[in-house]
Formats: sequence, structure tokens, C-alpha cells
Amino acid sequence: MKRGWLIGLVALLGLIIAAPAMAVDFSTTGYMGIGYRAYQNVGGWDDHVYTNWVQRFELFFHAAASKDLKGVVRFRMDSVPHPWGTANAGQNALGRWGGEQVTVEVKEAYLDFKIPGIECPTWLRAGVQFFALRPEVFLLAPGPGISFRTSMPLADGTFGLSGGWGKIREYDEKVERAVEIMKQKWTVKGENQSANLFFLAGDYKAKAGISGGLYVAWATGNMRADNVTDPIGVTGYNYDAKGNIWWIGLYSDGKVGPFTYNFDLIYNTGREKHKATVYGERESEKQKYNGWLVRGVLTYPYEQFNFGLGGLYVSGVNYKKLAEKGKYTGFVLPFGTETMGPQGDSLIVLSGWGTGPGVVGDIGWASVPWSQARVSGMDLACRGWPGVWGVRLFADYKALNWLTLSGQVAYWGDTVKYGNAFEGPVADKKYDDKDIGLEVNLGAKIDIYKNLAWRLVFGYLFAGDAMDGKTAAGQKERDDPYAFVSTLIYTF
Repeated sequence: MKRGWLIGLVALLGLIIAAPAMAVDFSTTGYMGIGYRAYQNVGGWDDHVYTNWVQRFELFFHAAASKDLKGVVRFRMDSVPHPWGTANAGQNALGRWGGEQVTVEVKEAYLDFKIPGIECPTWLRAGVQFFALRPEVFLLAPGPGISFRTSMPLADGTFGLSGGWGKIREYDEKVERAVEIMKQKWTVKGENQSANLFFLAGDYKAKAGISGGLYVAWATGNMRADNVTDPIGVTGYNYDAKGNIWWIGLYSDGKVGPFTYNFDLIYNTGREKHKATVYGERESEKQKYNGWLVRGVLTYPYEQFNFGLGGLYVSGVNYKKLAEKGKYTGFVLPFGTETMGPQGDSLIVLSGWGTGPGVVGDIGWASVPWSQARVSGMDLACRGWPGVWGVRLFADYKALNWLTLSGQVAYWGDTVKYGNAFEGPVADKKYDDKDIGLEVNLGAKIDIYKNLAWRLVFGYLFAGDAMDGKTAAGQKERDDPYAFVSTLIYTF
């Protein structure tokens, strides 16, 4: 049956191509990444040395009826996190032997058109799409919804306005997963949840080469489950919750003299209210959100070099306040965002430094799967960036027309209280550490052809106490993490 759908899709695409009467301009773009990875002590599972091959392929189909109307479909085929040779079947099993797997994901399928009759050019996008707001630090989430964008001349520049609505959840189905209710682990079945994301952004681009903007995002929803099992196995309790989480962000990019800079400041706030029948008594609790992030990057070109300085601060969780007052002080992201990963500022502590597009090199401590972990049982916020701060010095050197060498030294600290960023809460203040360590990254980019590049990256962390894995007496300390990633990337 699935093969029949695939044949039908190919036939439909053939009709589109062969129908000149429709006057549709049909084109394709995409990329393919194939990578080898070797790493140890990255992720904290154990001290084994892992080696694997992974692959990702994305293909965009563009069907433009005119400059004011087009349709876009984006397919993804993936072997991440399952590597080549996996025994898994289905999604993310592109690397299974035999090759005939159900691995094609539809990441985007939308209409994009200019609204007629409006003096100020305004575009509307409807369907499954990537919602993006400062995607390197904040929002990059695929999902169904509607968005718009417009721009107009203003003084010595251009003012732009954009916004949208995304449908995160709308279902009534039998699912089973664990949630934390009244500070205890419960099992939820028969869940009903509705969740939405709204955002509005304004930006100004000056002809002088400086731009800046402000945006607001709001995640809101409610949830109910009528078949809840308590920690000792008794079923029959009910549970409901509602929440509203807000983000406000400021940013600026530009060039001042020879210097180029990027700056982001984001603050999140809000609350969730959870109610449950616990052993015959109706109880409720509130969880408050209050976190922030600031990030800045400054680069300076000199002959064949490009020197840079970067800084990052992400508020961490105070586990004592979370346990006693229900206050989550860590910075959170909208649920489902794929911001972390290839946009990371390091290879070990964050993820993906120097590895190119896709998640072939996404092996760091704060990789995409980790960043999508829910904060609570609701699908409004995910853990996002870990509670860290860091300062990094980096440089790129164009040694030859086909060879670019890169290097970076970064120091990372921990902003979590009564616990560590990558180890969770601790029972003893003795294990609340602040030193993540000194990270060294080395990389090379070899341009084999204009559209084909080979990237080699190595990272090593001289780990501090916050990464030794000890959260109680008698536990064995981890060794320093390292990673090597080789990626072959073709773009078209």
C-alpha cells in the first residue's frame, strides 16, 4: 500500500512537469549529508567509544504559477539518530540494510501567495511549514498553521512585520506516558490536549547595514486525562491542566566599520496550573516560568583570516525553588523547536560546531533530541538551551581557494543551582558545581566542487567538576569527552 502511494506521488509529479498548459515553473533544491562520527563520554550514558555512519537527505519541490503564487513540499529522509546498519524499521531508519524503509517524512507542504488588493505587499503562507524566529537561538519548529509577512519603506530603510499561528496539538486519543503530578511520577492514558503557538515580530533594516527587531511569542493550551495511574499502581484518578507561556525577544545584526555583530536577548515568563484528584482529594499546584538568554558574536576580518569573539548566558534551573515553590528559572523554548544542533556554538557542550547543515554532527550534550524534552506534561515548552554560560575565541583561515581551517577555544560554566546542567538535581549541595570546563575545537572545510564540501571537525573538553558524573558519594568520575566528525555535504 505504501509503495502504491509512492508510485502515485511520482506519477503526480510527472503530470506537473509535463503540463505546459498550466504554466507552472517547477524546480527542486536540497542537500545531502553523509557523516562518520566517533565520540566518547558525550551524552553521559557511559564511557564507551561510539563510532557510526549517519545520513540525511532533504528535497524541496517548488511549483510557482507566478511570482505571486507558489506551492512548496519538503521531504526528509534520515538515519538520525539511527545509524547505518540499524535494526530499526520505519522513521529515521534510512540506514537499515535493504534500503526499503518507510523513511520519507513530509516536513513542509504549504501554499505561499501574495494577497491581492493590498497596497502594501503582504504574503500569506498556509499549511505545514517551518515557523522561524531567530532560528539560531529561539524558534525553528515544523508544524501546521498560517503565517504572514509584509514590508514597507521607512525613513532610510525598510520596516518588516510578520506573524503567525501554529497548531501544536489537537487530539483526543489513547496515549500512555509519564507526567509529574504533585511532585510524583504518574502514568497518563486517554489524554486530551489542545496547544497553540502565536507570534508577532517587527524588524527594521537600515541602508547603513544595521538591522534590529522585537518579537513576542505566546504558547497557550489545556490538557485533560480521565485515566491516570498513581505511583503505586491504582488507576482511576483524573487530571487537568492549563497554561500560558510568553517570550519577548530583542535582536540586532549589522556591520560597524570592519566589525560584524549579532546580538540576541530573550526573556520567558508564564505559568501552568495543574489539578488532580489524589487519593480522593482534589489538589492543585502552579508552575511558574521565569528564564532568560543573552548571546552575542563579534567578528573581524583581516586578510585571509576571520577572527571572532562570542559570549552566551542561559539562566539555569534552581531545583530548590522548583521543588518548594514550583518556579522554573531555566530558559525554555516553544515545544518542538529544532533550534539546537547545527547552529550550536560548540561541538561538545552544545552541538554541531563546524559540521554544516543538517544534524549529521549533532552529537553534543545539548543535541536536538535532548532539547525537545518537555518541561512538564504539557506540550507548551521544551527545555531548550541548557543552563550554561560561556566565552569563546575563534578564527577561520582561508589557506587555499579550496581549503578553510578553523579553530576555537571556549570556556563553559554552569548556571544551574542545586544541581548541574547535564546531571539534574542533587541531594547534597556538595555536588552543585559550576565548572563545565575548557573546550577546544579544530576544523577544516575542503571544497571538492562548488556544491560539494568535506568537513572535518574534532572537539575535546577538559571537563570540570560539573561534568564528572558524580551526584553522590562513591560514584565513578567520567573522563574528558571528545568527538570527531567527518561530513560530506552536497547542496543543490
